[in-house]
Amino acid sequence: MDLTRCGRPGEVIDLLDANIDRGATVIAIGPHTNLAAYEAIRPGRLAAVPVFICGGWLNFARNGLPQWSWEVDYNIQRDQEASRLVISRCAPTLIPISITAEVFLREADLPRLEGEGPLGRLIAHQAKLQAAYERKQEYGWQFSLLPDDLLNFHYDPLTCAAAVGWDGIEMSHLSIALDNRDGVILMRRDPQGVPVRFATAVDGTRFNRDWLDVVTSRR
Repeated sequence: MDLTRCGRPGEVIDLLDANIDRGATVIAIGPHTNLAAYEAIRPGRLAAVPVFICGGWLNFARNGLPQWSWEVDYNIQRDQEASRLVISRCAPTLIPISITAEVFLREADLPRLEGEGPLGRLIAHQAKLQAAYERKQEYGWQFSLLPDDLLNFHYDPLTCAAAVGWDGIEMSHLSIALDNRDGVILMRRDPQGVPVRFATAVDGTRFNRDWLDVVTSRR
């Protein structure tokens, strides 16, 4: 569902409600403001539906990958009140930034994308622009497990893959607490905390290959 196309007041809530009634899985790939508003208006509804969140931080990525901290966990930190509400109400599955560092698009993938018609060419064009703007290739030069021709990370695609049951992700059942320190949310393991599923490992090589196969229709 495309929430950006909603116009009248309350339409986002109605659209979420209608899709959840039809058995939709909720995938949060940005700040949680809309989901928090939905839960405030329809208390308990998020607990009745699978919720997958691109975000979360408990530890750094393994050596050879970017050592991102909680401070760059944008989807969680951007609207902290909303994040607290959503996570505490729905027992979500979290795909943390340390895991998304292992999946990526590289320049060597562009010929296949560009050969798939207008949509593929658009994805390739946007990837090159984004990489240049964010200087993503510098990650490839700095970290041994990343390619020198890095363009971007598959943050959201990995979250969507988890939501549809792709089996290359390892999950752990944890309980976490959300603390506040110096204006950021910190997650920590806490037996009395919120129950979540937390992605702890991914077969990055397989994901990169599968993503490209799906996008270019080579199944």
